[in-house]
Amino acid sequence: MKKIGLIPLDSRPCNTNWLMHFSQIGQVELLSYPFEKCGSLHVGANLDEMMRWLDHVVDALDYLIISADGLFSGGLVQARLGVANAAAVEQALTQIKTYKERYPKL
Repeated sequence: MKKIGLIPLDSRPCNTNWLMHFSQIGQVELLSYPFEKCGSLHVGANLDEMMRWLDHVVDALDYLIISADGLFSGGLVQARLGVANAAAVEQALTQIKTYKERYPKL
């Protein structure tokens, strides 16, 4: 069974629960960043925590779906507010590049 890693845009059902349901229909295993830690209207997700989670699961994945706004800004609302930390984003992009080098089929 294929494994897909997911960093959702935010905690809304269209970005979390629906994707979990679709993965079951498609008979793939979806490993998602915990929905309760995803960004919401008032609080964005934590980039460092998401990267630590990704470090923990990346070696088991066949595919990786990342919402850039969810990862780098903490969610849709925070992305529209422009609250991303440029240095942290650059560091995360470097780590994602490292994943691609270590796991070229990812």
